[in-house]
Amino acid sequence: MHLRRYFSIFWTNEPWKLNKNEKKIHILMNILLGIPILYIMYQIFTNLLKIHYMSFYFALCFFLVAWILYVYFWDKLNLKYGLKPVRSPFPYSYSGYVILFTLSSPGFFFMMLSGGLESGNFWFGLGLGVAVVYPILFMFFRIRTFSDRSIPVGGGFGFMPLSYWILSVALGFFTVVRGFSGLNFYLSDGSVSLEFVVISILIGLVVQSVVLFPDKLNKVVPLDLRTKNGFLFMFALALVLYGVSQFLIDFMKALISLVV
Repeated sequence: MHLRRYFSIFWTNEPWKLNKNEKKIHILMNILLGIPILYIMYQIFTNLLKIHYMSFYFALCFFLVAWILYVYFWDKLNLKYGLKPVRSPFPYSYSGYVILFTLSSPGFFFMMLSGGLESGNFWFGLGLGVAVVYPILFMFFRIRTFSDRSIPVGGGFGFMPLSYWILSVALGFFTVVRGFSGLNFYLSDGSVSLEFVVISILIGLVVQSVVLFPDKLNKVVPLDLRTKNGFLFMFALALVLYGVSQFLIDFMKALISLVV
């Protein structure tokens, strides 16, 4: 096999084009070349961003492991979930991206945790990890909603997993992360009550979940949420949910301060 073919196998992002032996070569090359490449990336980030925690390197390695598992179990996963694109204009179907995100969730979690450790607030990093991973797991359990079947035959976004993940994470950043960050103050000087922490996290998880039910909302709103205008509606809804969540959190904070 020519050297060019080996590198072609290594760089491919379309596992269905590889036969059984080529998949083994792809996985082996990713292990042999991926680990040192990721370590070099870790050193670069260490020098540029001053990230000195090995959890960040582990996060990068988890992304590599996720890809290896994605390729190794491609046939079984494709048979069960349909990873090859049908209507999706991208290399994988929407379901394929949900599966890839799910496999990568440990990497996302540890990457967010590294950010918290670097900022000196472990609980902030933990909150980031939860806010980022929760929508991924939620979409996995609703994978039929976030699939190519959501894409209209005449064209449209459908329920694109990446877009809805970003919306949900943004809502979680101002709610779930706020709640977990409060744990730092609760444990250090008690300036924040545990009730406020719990309520903030719960409110955050609720608003994060709302935007992950586009199929249900599509039945009650006057426009098709699978289209461009539909997603703009979801974006506007996310802004409303942000405002409502902040009001509820601040209201509960004031109420708790009066009671306690």
